[in-house]
Amino acid sequence: MNLVLKTAPTEEPASLATALAHLRLEPATSAHPDASKVTRGVAAARRQAEALTGRALVTQTWYLRARSFAHLVDACGVLHLPKPPLVSVSAITYVDVDGVTQTIDAADYHVSANPDDGTVECSIGVSWPTSRGLADDVVVEFVCGYGAASAVPDDIVDALLLWVGAGYENREDFVVGTITSPLPKTAADLLFPYRIPRALVAA
Repeated sequence: MNLVLKTAPTEEPASLATALAHLRLEPATSAHPDASKVTRGVAAARRQAEALTGRALVTQTWYLRARSFAHLVDACGVLHLPKPPLVSVSAITYVDVDGVTQTIDAADYHVSANPDDGTVECSIGVSWPTSRGLADDVVVEFVCGYGAASAVPDDIVDALLLWVGAGYENREDFVVGTITSPLPKTAADLLFPYRIPRALVAA
């Protein structure tokens, strides 16, 4: 199975002004000479934090694709969606044995948006259908994240800012939008409670 981003976040957990203020840079606006570097650094820190925790932060939409439902569900027939917290499931489609794309009726499955493990399971008396079995025949479109930037937990935002600060000290890595500096211990401690068990994180 594989994950494909459909709609990226439209904002970052920490605004440019917040990041510049954290770095004690004036003016804390887009007029600052390093504004574009800091903006890329915040985005890089967010992506790294998402990879480390297995979570989505600000609202985003993904496709989860597989050859068949058997490749997605566990022994109990439950589909565990990655990148919690889950907001909603937009659609579940599959290509049937005749090569026709079908959309499963939302009444035929139940979605549970547990903060740490969003799941989908068939309604009573319904079974997951059989797909054709080729790559990406089954597609689950889902929305995830805490919501707007203001809804992201403060601990995660504080960790991002610490990471941005560490990256800003190494300007060459910061310029290209990646942070290769080691994650500060305080930031790692802040993110630790939010890490999702690897068994629930799709590769």
